[in-house]
Parts: sequence; C-alpha cells; structure tokens
Amino acid sequence: RRVHLAAMAVRVEEDCSGTAHPAHLASAIQVTPGDAPWGPHLAREWLVTDGRGGYASGTVAGVNTRRYHGLLVAPRAPPLGRTLLVARLEERLTTGGQTFSLSSNEFEDGTVHPQGYRHLERFSLERGVPTWRYRAGGALLQKQIWMPPGQSATCFRYTLGEDAPAPA
Repeated sequence: RRVHLAAMAVRVEEDCSGTAHPAHLASAIQVTPGDAPWGPHLAREWLVTDGRGGYASGTVAGVNTRRYHGLLVAPRAPPLGRTLLVARLEERLTTGGQTFSLSSNEFEDGTVHPQGYRHLERFSLERGVPTWRYRAGGALLQKQIWMPPGQSATCFRYTLGEDAPAPA
C-alpha cells in the first residue's frame, strides 16, 4: 500500500521528536464531509507557541485570513521582531490513483480554490495539540501541528489510517 502526501514548505532543521505541547484558542468541531459549510472553518482559529515569542496560527480551514497567521513566525531578537518564515503549506493526498487537495485558499473576489476543507471530517485538540482529520478517496489522514519549547520550529505529524485503499 502506498499513499503519498505532498507538501511544499521551507525545511527547518530542528528536532521535532519530542512531545507535542498544548495549543490555545482552538476547540473541537465536528464537520459533515463533502457539503461542509465554509463559514465555521474560517471562524475557528488555533495557536501554538514556542515559549520564546514565536508561534504558528491560522484558521481551521488553513486559510490565512489575518496578516499574523502563519505556520512559522519567529522572533529575530526574542521575543521581539517577529518574522513570518513559513506562511502555509499546499497539501495533497494521493491514494488509489487519485489526488485530493487538503488545502484551501480564498481569493479577493471570493473564489475558494482548492476546496480542501470539504475533506475535513473533524478538527479537535488532542491533549492540547491541534488535530485535523481528513477523509478523501477512502483514506483517513490525521494531521497534528506543534512547536517544541524554546525552538523556532513548527512540527507536523501526518498519520494515515488503516482503511486506506491500495494504490492504482
């Protein structure tokens, strides 16, 4: 079985093998896949911090609706002078010969593309860590984001469920 997740981002060489630490401002929401409404995904936000003035934050949908949203915002001279280093990831899940976008973008004219939020089944805090659960093409994919204390790094963990179909 082979499932491929593609993500384009800046690679930061930090140790993310430690324990994930609690997030702030987020709460669990149950989502109906497919016809999921856009509004609740934009209204809910999450935030994780590194304890030195750096953070990662965004909406549940992954759309940066505020100028301070980003996946790695680090201070140049802690805790001041924050700089946006990684704004977002474009995430795709390939399974069973099909590719599904998990990302969402909203453009100035209101266009939403891609509409990855439609594959979002659930967002919650798992022991304080922001956790997204996507279902696409019969595969279940869980994503978690955290920051190790004292490091300017954002860690991502993708876990594929056992029910993923065989590749084409």
